[in-house]
Amino acid sequence: MAGGKQELASSPEEEDVPMSDSAVEEDSEEDYELSGNLKTRLIWDCTAKQMQCTVRQFFQSNNKVELKYKGFLNTSTGANCFKGHLRKNFFTNQPSLQRVLAAAQLNMQRQEGLKSKEEAAAVRRELSSLNVDPDRLLPAGLKPLFLQDWIISPGIIYDSSAPSTPNGSHRKWAVTIKKMPQAILHSPRTDMFLTGKLQAEVDARTGKVGGIGSVRLKLLKYNVTSKQDLQVSVGMDLSSEPLSLTQESSKQTLTQAPYLKIGENNASLKLSGGRWVLFYEL
Repeated sequence: MAGGKQELASSPEEEDVPMSDSAVEEDSEEDYELSGNLKTRLIWDCTAKQMQCTVRQFFQSNNKVELKYKGFLNTSTGANCFKGHLRKNFFTNQPSLQRVLAAAQLNMQRQEGLKSKEEAAAVRRELSSLNVDPDRLLPAGLKPLFLQDWIISPGIIYDSSAPSTPNGSHRKWAVTIKKMPQAILHSPRTDMFLTGKLQAEVDARTGKVGGIGSVRLKLLKYNVTSKQDLQVSVGMDLSSEPLSLTQESSKQTLTQAPYLKIGENNASLKLSGGRWVLFYEL
């Protein structure tokens, strides 16, 4: 296939969104690949008519301590900033998506034929232990969808861009709750999964509390052409303005924005925060 299966196994998380000037917004999409490879991306803001280049680096240790770094350069104005997120991931259970992919691989081996009865019996036992059916809708069932497959991640964020509130700090304490990718449909040509994220952030100087959230339904269609896969994501983004918990009269403002992304292996078009943005992975 043209590279899509690896993406399902890793699943996306956060994407870069350019602003009209030096500030940078972040939208959320999940990212579970255990890789330290440097990734670069060109971004064209269709509204502001500006180009941005981003670099991203991701590390995760064996004890699930995770470090993410992202740098941004506006090629039109020369403005630049960077953002880092250090957190510790606590998994509630082994991801159900791993079991679905493992079961699909075992089914493929069984269909191709096994050399001996012992091998066939071993495959049947392993399939039974995985407790999933990769050929049905919701291969892992309803339990992981509602009760399992959570990641809880306390950590700290440093953002070199201007603080979002007066007298705010570049540092924020954060607690992230992520829903690991939930397989809705799995086949050799098509994958569909659901994921989500909530993140509470506390300004290290003012103590104001804000947050972001997102939900995504993603469809991957493999081998649309001999070298291209198709990706379609729809969902909703949520964000709240920082609120001081000591002010009784304060009222939280919640902003909702639709999300849409259509792309192939390297190029994609996205609607996020009311803006159309073009991406190209280098």
